[in-house]
Amino acid sequence: MSFKRLLLSVASLSLFSFATAPESRADSLLETNDLQPELISTEDPETAQPAASPSVTPDSELSENWEFSIEPYAFAPFRVQGPITVRGVTTNIDAGLSQVLDSLTFAAAARARLEKGSFAVFTDLYYVSLKGSGLRSINVLEGPRGRSRTIDAAATVNTSQGIYDFAAQYRFGSDRPDPNGGLVLSISPYVGVRVVDVATSVDLQVSSTSRTGRREISSERFLSSSQTRVQPLLGSELKLIVTPDFSLFARGDIGGFGLGGGENLSANGIVGAAIKLGNSTNLNLAYRTLRLNLENTDARPTGFDITQTGLQLGLQIRF
Repeated sequence: MSFKRLLLSVASLSLFSFATAPESRADSLLETNDLQPELISTEDPETAQPAASPSVTPDSELSENWEFSIEPYAFAPFRVQGPITVRGVTTNIDAGLSQVLDSLTFAAAARARLEKGSFAVFTDLYYVSLKGSGLRSINVLEGPRGRSRTIDAAATVNTSQGIYDFAAQYRFGSDRPDPNGGLVLSISPYVGVRVVDVATSVDLQVSSTSRTGRREISSERFLSSSQTRVQPLLGSELKLIVTPDFSLFARGDIGGFGLGGGENLSANGIVGAAIKLGNSTNLNLAYRTLRLNLENTDARPTGFDITQTGLQLGLQIRF
């Protein structure tokens, strides 16, 4: 009987353990794992906005920051042509690139730009000094009626020209590459002032025959003059972004418009390409035409009507 009583006790204990085990195991799991009920979001997954990455700055934010760039450049004219008149004495210039380089005494040029969004201000500073000599045919103004005669002379010509632009610009269109690989075109008109400073001196050694006789006349004359004009400036720039690393551009402007008496005109045109060398550097290669036409209204006028055409190479750096 004692054995049967033992079996009955074991069976009763097993039934009690079976009845209470699920709740005990659940409590144990909650205590040991500290599980919390899952929160169910009521937000529509299609309208949920992903968290923005802190390392990505949108273009709209970038465009609101001030950006500064500077571009030192060199202008190498293949041809320099036109007359230079100093107090009624005119000499014609027609020089190629090799002659220009031989005559070059100093040159400096740079373009600086400050922009924010679509608005920008810029300055373009260009200065060159040349000295050349040789036998030339010159026109000498004589008499009150403006008559002139042509003589042969050994002439040494020194000339310097400074062109300093200050302008404000507004861009229509984007200056960012298309993320889908398409072309991006923008146009940026600008308005401002141009300061033109030209100085010329001519040292003449003349040998000619007098009109009053047949005797030989030899003389030496030194003439010099300078002009500074402040011109209104109007222009525009086109830019075509082909790829993130390559773009085309064209720029043209006119200054002076003949205002201020006498001849007062300047014109500048440039067509080129920009190649990206790094995140903040562009190499700009362009073909440029530059004309200056200045002349006063004196009885013995001083004038400067020179056209220069050639290549321009610049290195643009952004900060």
